[in-house]
Amino acid sequence: MLIDRLLLLSCFCICFFFQTSMAQDFPALPSAKEKPLSIYPNPANDVLNIDIKKAGLEGITVEVFNIIGNPVNVSMETIGNNSFRIDVKDLAPGYYMVMVKDEQARFKQALKFLKQ
Repeated sequence: MLIDRLLLLSCFCICFFFQTSMAQDFPALPSAKEKPLSIYPNPANDVLNIDIKKAGLEGITVEVFNIIGNPVNVSMETIGNNSFRIDVKDLAPGYYMVMVKDEQARFKQALKFLKQ
């Protein structure tokens, strides 16, 4: 759990640093491959949709953390194969991280989103 929090906090810091300072200085590079995880809309008001495009995942867990790495209780529903919808309307405005894990496939990815 401590390792997950440290990973989450470091991902947030790196994402925030690149988004605020360096991302505007360099043109976007084309992606060599499709991203395995996408979240939308970002920023979110009521719901956050998660689409997982990586094949072979089973037993997926999705967690939401606040900016300091504490878990946040949210309701989540499965809307399709490897697609989820998280209710974020009761969250306070600010930045959050969503972490998607599959321990069996050794898949773990965290993405930042903004709740308006």
